Amino acid sequence: MPPKRTSAATKTARAAAATADAAVAAAAPMTAAAVEQLVADRLSAALANHDTLRNGTNGHGDGSHYSGTGTRGATCTPRECTYKYFLNCHPLNFKGTEGVVMLSQWFEKMELVFHISNCAPENQVKFATCTFIGNALT
Repeated sequence: MPPKRTSAATKTARAAAATADAAVAAAAPMTAAAVEQLVADRLSAALANHDTLRNGTNGHGDGSHYSGTGTRGATCTPRECTYKYFLNCHPLNFKGTEGVVMLSQWFEKMELVFHISNCAPENQVKFATCTFIGNALT
């Protein structure tokens, strides 16, 4: 297993925790309050380390996950489903001669393609009938 990445913040947090541990160890026997304080210090250092690692630089040097496109944290609006975009999802053609099993597979594939392409319900029938060929057209 490769070694874990450590950042400057991780090293600083570890050094602070070690310093706190050394200070507590050099003092008199540990009391309940000292143990609670030690746990609180270590917990805050671990949380700070977690936040630092979670908000990695991502190549921008600013510590954010911002990609530079659009506003930060905004979601992309779904693409409108055009017939060309629908065909790019490779829907199955239906000939009408394959039987019930192929018809069931065609239904499942079409539902999946409609979901992936974010096809509006008013276009689904129109686009699905364009996949009929041969006997299915009659």
